[in-house]
Amino acid sequence: MNGGMSVLVVDDDPAAADLAATQLERLRDAIDVTVETGVDDALARFEADPAAFDCIVSDYNMPRMDGLELLTTVREISADVPFVLFTGKGSEEIASEAVSAGVTDYLQKGTGTERYELLANRVVNAVEAHRAEERADELARINEVISEVQRELVRESTREGIEERVCACLADSAPYTLAWIGEPDDRDRVAVRERAGTGTAYLDEISVRADDTPRGRGPVGRALRSEEVRATRNIADDEAFEPWSEVVERYGHAAVIALPLAYDDADYGVLALYSSRRYAFGEEERTALAELAGTIGQAIHAAETRAALERRERDLREERAVAEGIFDAIPDAIYAFDRDGRMLRWNDAFAATVGYDDEAIAGMNALEFVPEADHDRIVERIEAVVERGETVTMESAFVTAEGETIPHEFNGTLLADGESTYGVIGSGRDIAERKRREETVATLHESTREFVRQDDEAGVATATVEAAVEVLGFPVTAVRFHDPETDTLEPIAVSAGANRVLGERSTYDRGEGRPWRALESGEPVLADGSALAHDGNDLPLESALYVPLGDHGTLSIGSPDDGFDDVDVRLAAVLAANAAAALDRVGHESRLERYKRMLDAAGDGIYALDADGRLIRDLLSRDSPGEVGDSFEATVHTAGGDTFPCEFRIALLSRVDDEFQGTVGVIRDVTERTERERELERYETMVETAPVGMFVLDAEGTIVGGNDRAASIVGHTMTDLSGEPFHTLVEAGIVPEGAIEKHTQAVRELLSADGQASASYELTVSPPEGDRRTLRGHVSLLPRGDAFEGTIVVAEDITDRKRHERSIETLHTATRAMIDATDRDAIA
Repeated sequence: MNGGMSVLVVDDDPAAADLAATQLERLRDAIDVTVETGVDDALARFEADPAAFDCIVSDYNMPRMDGLELLTTVREISADVPFVLFTGKGSEEIASEAVSAGVTDYLQKGTGTERYELLANRVVNAVEAHRAEERADELARINEVISEVQRELVRESTREGIEERVCACLADSAPYTLAWIGEPDDRDRVAVRERAGTGTAYLDEISVRADDTPRGRGPVGRALRSEEVRATRNIADDEAFEPWSEVVERYGHAAVIALPLAYDDADYGVLALYSSRRYAFGEEERTALAELAGTIGQAIHAAETRAALERRERDLREERAVAEGIFDAIPDAIYAFDRDGRMLRWNDAFAATVGYDDEAIAGMNALEFVPEADHDRIVERIEAVVERGETVTMESAFVTAEGETIPHEFNGTLLADGESTYGVIGSGRDIAERKRREETVATLHESTREFVRQDDEAGVATATVEAAVEVLGFPVTAVRFHDPETDTLEPIAVSAGANRVLGERSTYDRGEGRPWRALESGEPVLADGSALAHDGNDLPLESALYVPLGDHGTLSIGSPDDGFDDVDVRLAAVLAANAAAALDRVGHESRLERYKRMLDAAGDGIYALDADGRLIRDLLSRDSPGEVGDSFEATVHTAGGDTFPCEFRIALLSRVDDEFQGTVGVIRDVTERTERERELERYETMVETAPVGMFVLDAEGTIVGGNDRAASIVGHTMTDLSGEPFHTLVEAGIVPEGAIEKHTQAVRELLSADGQASASYELTVSPPEGDRRTLRGHVSLLPRGDAFEGTIVVAEDITDRKRHERSIETLHTATRAMIDATDRDAIA
């Protein structure tokens, strides 16, 4: 029994047995006596439940089996239960034999209460001595279990591993039969996280709750609610086990203890430990197991802290990879430098433009990349950014490692994170092509004067070929006129390059070749090398362009090396249109001088193509993670005078006899992590403040990143768009339906191409408020390894460029109108 002493008295004399029982219970309130007068009945009762008796008091002379023979049989059932031989027939021989047989004590019967007082003392002493030995053995066993568990805790680095080894170690230690760890879910059901032991199937047949309901009033539910150790030392006597009574009895669980697992304010569930022994989990065992639970909670907390730090490090690495991918996906040169001009960051486009490797760039000053003549002007603009927070735009140039000067338009803005100002972030857009186009347009404008000077068709043809060669840079050029009499296209003017590459040019009968197709359709005809070969033409050309000269003939242009882009075709079309207008004018000889005067007075037509503008979008929207674990950061000062940031973690040493033993601490150099975090903050700030816009779509086409620059293009904020499918913009009528197919095709192209960095397509957006805009989307894949994770879309606003192109067409029309005019009033 728990607290009292249960004694089994065996004597074949009922009167002597009853007397002994009465005297023992009278002399000691703690003693509760059970009497058996038959040896067989006594053995049956004891064997049925050995733990029910704390001591056996037996007579010596009994029928069928004497006291010593009974002792031998009892020892086969329980090796250590106290056994007192209380006999009326004593002798030295019996006493010696009893001691040899392992009797706990030997006492002769006698008259008077003194003998029973002595018997009571002997019983109490025997039981207390036995219990003391049991406690010592139990503590030794528990300490060994705790030591084994602690050794396993040192080996494991994850919460799952800790829980698995804890349950396994405890379940392997008799008399424990089952160990499991559970944690409440969001519906207050206790979910099993780990289990071990011979009766683990028991958990599949029961349900436990954490709330104050019938299935939550057992030790586990009470421990979770109170955050204190709860135990049931005899399940059979605990009414709280009524919901599980049948299952508990079937699996033989006699006692259970529930130990909350926690560390500071963090809860990690409960450890439930079952025993096959009734009245297990006494005070000393509960105390030892509670301390073990605290150690387990601390170990889980440390593992979770490590896991959180590892996730944080992994997130930082992934965010940096995405940021670098975004940064390098921007086609313009992006750069950042501090207030002293030291380079902080740059993308691949910057390095490719200036021609230096990353190591060289890191050691250079920002002014070393621009012409010395522009230094004063650039420094003035930098001061405007840094001192007054202005955003500036200017034209200068990059000076490459080879000394080449490449014209660029530079945009610069403040690089700051709200608290600190780092310097300047800027972009450089290559405007060499724009400059070339402007020069080409200006020269083409001048070439129209040459058309005006010609007084016959041959002169116009020659001037057209010369303009194509010298102004547009097309060395392989020929002009053919339609001969109405033969209905053929006859070569009239052929460039030297065409003669050298192609030899003498042939005449085309009606319907023969692409020149006739261009003349009859009135539209330019473009053919690449494969198409030329398909036609059976043995021409050493990569591509050819045929442009109609009104109804007069065609302008034929060939390229041995490269193809023609949209600008080439448009410039050739403008030249052909001007030539056609001049040919129309030549046909009216009577008005030739008048047309010349009108042209000289009115001037010639001109157009300009703007640069390719883009809005860049930052893809990182990272909340700063909070502090994890029981740690703080501080600066360490070394003996040499150096300083570096460190993370400190301190924990208490286990108490001994409830005495404070001190602390144990870990110091970790976090210089590299701090630098990575600062670099990522600078990186995010650079991308966020870059003068461009950008969207990020995941693999399902959902908008997962971007800034308000990009979102404003479609008339929203990024808060509205984040998490929305891109198709939402189509349903709202902002983006046309065909944009989805164009984007899908671009992604297929990138996934199937080897080494292709980006693909592009055009679309028109109609924001809810504001003007329609024409965009070119440059698509790059997210840098996440081999798997397709999504895309980065750089939105390039080409609305102004399209407007300029339409202006060119309008200018062309106006020029023709002037050429066709017949008097000064019409020209006006």
